[in-house]
Amino acid sequence: MREKKEFEKVVRKALERLPREIAEKLENVAICVEYKPSPQQQKTTGTRKDHVLLGLYEGISEIEWGKGFGGNPPDKITIFQESCEQFAQTKKELREIVRETVRHEIAHHFGFTDEELQEKERCSWAEGSSQMRAYHDKEWGVPQRSDRILFEYIVLDSFQAGLSWAIILKKRENFRKAFARFNPKSIAKYDRKKIENLLSDAGIVRNRGKIEATVQNAKVFLAIQKEFGSFNTYLWGWVKGRPVKNRWRHLRDIPARTLFSDNISSDLKKRGFRFFGSTTCYAFLQGSGLVNDHLVSCFRYKEV
Repeated sequence: MREKKEFEKVVRKALERLPREIAEKLENVAICVEYKPSPQQQKTTGTRKDHVLLGLYEGISEIEWGKGFGGNPPDKITIFQESCEQFAQTKKELREIVRETVRHEIAHHFGFTDEELQEKERCSWAEGSSQMRAYHDKEWGVPQRSDRILFEYIVLDSFQAGLSWAIILKKRENFRKAFARFNPKSIAKYDRKKIENLLSDAGIVRNRGKIEATVQNAKVFLAIQKEFGSFNTYLWGWVKGRPVKNRWRHLRDIPARTLFSDNISSDLKKRGFRFFGSTTCYAFLQGSGLVNDHLVSCFRYKEV
């Protein structure tokens, strides 16, 4: 399956081919998609390198595919317009009719469903990049009960202090490699030599205090596991196993810290945690789903 970004690029190029002067009525949009056969297609379909494979989308509901039509990005898209039946009062309305038809037909080839292509309203902080959107849509605010993943969030949130989350996400896999796939038992054994090696690792945030805090926090994390049976039991005990569901309408309304995060941060600090103040702790609680801080307008608000 193709990436949505690639699909959008194909659609955008197709729309650019529309004539400047558009008729006031539209019944049909036919899309001819031209491909050069890939080596695999040449092998399986008997086509030659100089052949052209055509995929013809005809009308809104009927689709015909050319022989050997494959899953490669098209080399050329041509849009044909024919007259009449579906009316548009303005050129803008007509463009929208064409746009949705083109999206639907090309999406069919790329394997996207209408639901996947639907523009969803999400928390605006996540719109900065595809990586931020994916994190928001799949992870942020999902109740997390795996000790290993909870420790991963603790590490990443601790390193975020003073930085943007986007920076941490970009370096996430580097952190995973540097910190033994976020295994607290391994990290707790890191010695001074290992810490010095990490300080020379350009793939992570090279901050001595944060690196040393991660080793210390791993030791405390293991102690909490021993005391409560799991870190999950300790953490979710603060909310009796049920997430706090807020009803924020604007980003500006969401607090950076709360009495809830003050109390957990204070308790963890007493146990030996470092670089885990109330603001960092609240970010952790949001990410791990103990607090649902998706805006009520966000499609994820009701899902998590």
